[in-house]
Amino acid sequence: LFMVDPTIGRVESVSPASTSITSAIDVPPGSEVAYGGDVLAIVSPEGQLWVVPAVGDLQFSSTNPPLVELGEAGHAVVTRDGVVLAVAPEEGVRYRIESLVDLPETGEFPQVGEFQLAAVGDRAVALDESTNRLVIDGGPTVELGEHVGLRLQQTGPAAAFAVVATGGALLRVALDSGEITVIDAEV
Repeated sequence: LFMVDPTIGRVESVSPASTSITSAIDVPPGSEVAYGGDVLAIVSPEGQLWVVPAVGDLQFSSTNPPLVELGEAGHAVVTRDGVVLAVAPEEGVRYRIESLVDLPETGEFPQVGEFQLAAVGDRAVALDESTNRLVIDGGPTVELGEHVGLRLQQTGPAAAFAVVATGGALLRVALDSGEITVIDAEV
């Protein structure tokens, strides 16, 4: 269990049994921190990506060179199995880091504006807020049309679809075909 205070740049490991802090690290203030498997991904506001073990005593220093430079608009998520998926939007590149000992694999990713990133299983999915499109790694780019996407689902297990919340519905978007199923909130 981790507590993150992005304002001061602090990540604390908390024992669920005693609710006491077992270790802590300082990260650049404003960093995004993602957790999955036994891995933490840290993305600084400048887009520097570090990947560190999330077991035992946490250890990190921002003076160490980052694993990848994503750019200021970059984001990273970690799958349940600990695979890091990161997007450098200005370069149109998706990075995949299988484990702490593997070098990043790169792949093409459509250029996006301001976006939210999640993993559905081991696939990266991005909600491009600037164009109202859902970009599916290895799949279609889906125009959401009249349904303005507000929030992309959280990272989760493998599924045949991704979920996007709108002001009055949930959209189930098929990862392979891009077909949209609208689930009305009836409010």
